[in-house]
Amino acid sequence: MSSIARPYSFSVSDQFQSQNFIYARQYDQALAQQVLEDAGIKSFIFKDDAGGMEPQLQLTNGVRLVVSRADAESAYQIIQTFDSAL
Repeated sequence: MSSIARPYSFSVSDQFQSQNFIYARQYDQALAQQVLEDAGIKSFIFKDDAGGMEPQLQLTNGVRLVVSRADAESAYQIIQTFDSAL
C-alpha cells in the first residue's frame, strides 16, 4: 500500500551528523514530523520554496525532514510503522 507520507529518499549527511527524510510536499513532511514529535524525537525542516511564494519548487527540490543521526534508526522505524498503518 502506498502512502502519501512515505519519504522518497533517505540519506545520511556526514557533514551535519544528521539523517534526512525527503518528501515531495510539505504536507507529507508535516505528518511525519508530528508523528516523530509525538514519539519524543526532535526534527526540523529544510525547504527551498522562496519563502512559500513558489510552492511548486517543493516538487523538484523536495522538503527535507532532518533528525539527528542518534535518532535516525528510531525515526526510520517510527515512520515505517506510521506509513504501514495508513
